[in-house]
Amino acid sequence: LSPSPPSLPPPSSLSLARLLALLSHSCSQVNSLGPKVLAESVLNSNAMCMTLPWLTRRQFGLCVRSPEVMASALQGIHLALHECQHQLQERRWDCSDLSSGGTVLLNNAILKRGFRESAFVFSLLAAGVTHAVATACSLGELQSCGCARKLENYLFSLKEHECEFI
Repeated sequence: LSPSPPSLPPPSSLSLARLLALLSHSCSQVNSLGPKVLAESVLNSNAMCMTLPWLTRRQFGLCVRSPEVMASALQGIHLALHECQHQLQERRWDCSDLSSGGTVLLNNAILKRGFRESAFVFSLLAAGVTHAVATACSLGELQSCGCARKLENYLFSLKEHECEFI
């Protein structure tokens, strides 16, 4: 029996931004961030949101109402961890213990302390989530944002993102 989503007003860009920020910063009490979810595979928003047990009631409501945004955010988190492993591959700590079996493990001693590595990981997480959501928005994959692609600004197949947050 899955709980029904709370009835809350439509998400604003500020509340979505808060949720995305909380995805990367409030997870230090969590063992995993849930399964690797792709935006195109969001079949049931309740099912996806239920795999993230650390969400507050309000965050759960945002997740249920905007599952495509949540899926993009999760893609951004996985992208950030991949980049972390690439950037730190020659270092003593290489981010490898932050992911296991398709899930993201954020209950890590490095992330709980004020190390420079933890600051680096959190900055990558913020950048990865922002990039993934902005890209999905500009490609028209998200209904809850007002991004547009400017065709006249294409240069050598590079896409320029212009976002107007609602």
